[in-house]
Amino acid sequence: MRVIVCLDDRDGVRFNGRRQSRDRAVVADILATTVGPLRMTADTATLFAEAAERVQISASPLADAAAGDTCVLETAFLPDAAVEELVVYRWNRVYPADEYVNLPAARRLIAREEWAGFSHERITKEVWGLR
Repeated sequence: MRVIVCLDDRDGVRFNGRRQSRDRAVVADILATTVGPLRMTADTATLFAEAAERVQISASPLADAAAGDTCVLETAFLPDAAVEELVVYRWNRVYPADEYVNLPAARRLIAREEWAGFSHERITKEVWGLR
C-alpha cells in the first residue's frame, strides 16, 4: 500500500481540525503519478472533485485499504506493516499544527523533487520506501 500526505517543516498535518494548507499543483501531481483508485475521507475528496471517479471515500481509508491501494491522508497516522511506500509533499513552511505525523525511522529515500506550486513558492515531494 502507498500513503500520500502533505506536511509542513515540522511534520505537522492539521490544525484545529482542518488541513494546514492546500495547493492545486499537489493534487495535479497526485492524479498524474498514481494509477487506479485513491482512498480518502470525504473531507479530502473535496480536493479531488475533478477526478471523482477515482475517489473511494472511507471514514478510515488506511484501515479499509488493501495491498496495492493508494491512500491520501490528511490526519496524523502511524504507518503499519502494510504501508510499503510513503509519499510526502512538503509545504516548505511552518504552519500552526496540533496534529503531527511521526515518520518511521526505518525508511529509505527513493526519490525527491521540487517544483513551484500554485500557492506555494516551492513544494518538495519525497518518496520513501518503508520495506
